[in-house]
Amino acid sequence: MRKMELGVSYLLFILLIGTLPLLAGGQPEMINPATLDGELVYAEGDVSVNGAAVEIGDAIKPGDRIKTGIDGIAEIAFGPRNIIQFLEETDGVINPAWSGLAVETGTVAAVLNGLDRLGFDENNQFQVRTSTAVMGVRGTSFFITNPEENQAYFCTCHGKLHIEGIDGLVEEDTEAYHHAAVWYIRTPDGIQAFPSGLHYHDDDTLNDIAAKANTKVLWRD
Repeated sequence: MRKMELGVSYLLFILLIGTLPLLAGGQPEMINPATLDGELVYAEGDVSVNGAAVEIGDAIKPGDRIKTGIDGIAEIAFGPRNIIQFLEETDGVINPAWSGLAVETGTVAAVLNGLDRLGFDENNQFQVRTSTAVMGVRGTSFFITNPEENQAYFCTCHGKLHIEGIDGLVEEDTEAYHHAAVWYIRTPDGIQAFPSGLHYHDDDTLNDIAAKANTKVLWRD
């Protein structure tokens, strides 16, 4: 009986040793969204971070301000399968306080297919804020622009968004897999939402961005 007990113990030990690599590397490392770091993977034209010139490969840290000029484009990757594109004349800040991006002016497009690997979930969403609305991202490809003061155009290109006016008068959950757009406009009666058609971008806009993050947008009507 003693030999049998030793044999079983030895077998369990061998099995445990064999599973250690899986325990160590089988799950993706989770990143605290409040310390979310990115990498500049593409830059064209007039691009700066915190007022300084940039190079591809530069780290993007919480609190950094990304600005593009009239001919500028910048693309920032956050972990695998997450990429944000800053188009021309855009001013945005990576905000660590609420784990997201403040778009003060300009246009941003994004494919975010790996937010769960960065520690985001339904209770801790990546947020994008403009002067008129706040958007909670739930694993989504999206496009937003501020063509004029007090106006913002949001498109749920693929996935789910929660959008609400910053004054709390209107809010909505959107789910779409081939573009659903809305305007949030400041009016004399407060910020209002107005459904919209497709403007400023198309499928190829998001397809090109997704390819740079080694992922795809799985369109369906």
